Amino acid sequence: MTSSMLRYQGIELLTNYLWKDASVENKSNAKKLMEELIINRFQNFYVQDQGGFSLYPKSQDATLDGTGTALSLFDSTGMLSRDKQKLLWGNSNNQLIDLGIKQTSTLRESDFTSIINGKDINSIRLYKGELNSTNYEENVAGIIYPKETTVLYSASVYESSFL
Repeated sequence: MTSSMLRYQGIELLTNYLWKDASVENKSNAKKLMEELIINRFQNFYVQDQGGFSLYPKSQDATLDGTGTALSLFDSTGMLSRDKQKLLWGNSNNQLIDLGIKQTSTLRESDFTSIINGKDINSIRLYKGELNSTNYEENVAGIIYPKETTVLYSASVYESSFL
């Protein structure tokens, strides 16, 4: 068993059973480790043209085992469950940057220049219809990744006539 597999199992044990009793310092250290593991998983195992993950670093072939391993990590770190995400990372609504609302019938790359050149943005969400300020996962019409991702920061853009 590899050391990364042991780390994933340790994170699963920590987040599923021990998190509520962990100290603030231990949670902070665990969050840093989880961030590093997620970044590492994308940088070294993601095969973009296949839309999946390899089992071995820098391999050019995505596999079911590699993708399953990545999904297990994402599940353990709260990426696949809103409730677990809130438990581990807090309310994501508090971490969003409100850039206001811009309604337009046409989106151009230049519309995103100030966002992309600002804070280290991981993703930009595009919404269709009304924006639900209590659930930023509702009515998402698309997600743009403007540059190499660094994880954890995102910007949301409301677009009433998108698509």
